[in-house]
Amino acid sequence: MLYEYREQGDERLLELAALPLENGCVITMHTTGFSLAGDEIVELFISDFGGRELFRKRVNPQNVEQWAPSDASGGIAPDDVCDEPELYQFEDEIIEIVDKASIVVCEHTAFAQTLIEASWISLPAHRSFDMSDEFREAHCAQDYPGEPAPTTSLFDMCAYYDIKQPGNTLADTAEALLCCYRAFVIEHQSRRDEKGQAYWEERDRRLAEEAERAASGNATARLREKRLNQMNALLWVAGSIIFASLVIQLYQRGGDGSLMIVAGAVSAFCLIRAIINFRKS
Repeated sequence: MLYEYREQGDERLLELAALPLENGCVITMHTTGFSLAGDEIVELFISDFGGRELFRKRVNPQNVEQWAPSDASGGIAPDDVCDEPELYQFEDEIIEIVDKASIVVCEHTAFAQTLIEASWISLPAHRSFDMSDEFREAHCAQDYPGEPAPTTSLFDMCAYYDIKQPGNTLADTAEALLCCYRAFVIEHQSRRDEKGQAYWEERDRRLAEEAERAASGNATARLREKRLNQMNALLWVAGSIIFASLVIQLYQRGGDGSLMIVAGAVSAFCLIRAIINFRKS
């Protein structure tokens, strides 16, 4: 089989095992084609993690007037949506759904979000999950040096998790996508639990010790820097006193005025540097 579970680092495993299983939403769509540059949405469907429909609308593309009904469009033809509103008219409704979701799951996140935003909808900041990319990264068992990574379809993911293949509607696609997402998270939770509680406790202890050593090293470095600044400040004070004494001696002996000015300026400079170093310490 092309796909099988790949061992991942502890941080990545914990991150994937902690993905939310509640309060998220799933976005699926039909489009005029598969191009990011020129195609548009003709139907958008959003459901929550309970499978409840939150949004379903057929919409009229803003710029694309003709396209051949295909898998991308779900058989929707131009005449089917010519009298429908454009997607941007539902911006507030879509933004509210996305804003409330703990995570937004799509089969191909970049494609979905780009086409939604191309419809003049500014999505709020949100956490997204690209099911296809994440599945491929965690399960692709073959390397293809010098070649593009293998594509991963929803049918591939359903076959891997032994999930019923999606039907023809966006609701069917969303249901299958949600089942794959849940299976993905549960799979990583199971892999996390297989390592055992003792493994994670030992890892936490090791990380705590490393953090403590790092903090101790930082404290030592800060103390060393403080002492160095204090020593530098004392040296600058000494220099200031020396040049101030020179000014006094020149004045008492009626020396050159310009030389006194230079010596005084140097004394003042040394004093300023001393103050700066004292403040750093």
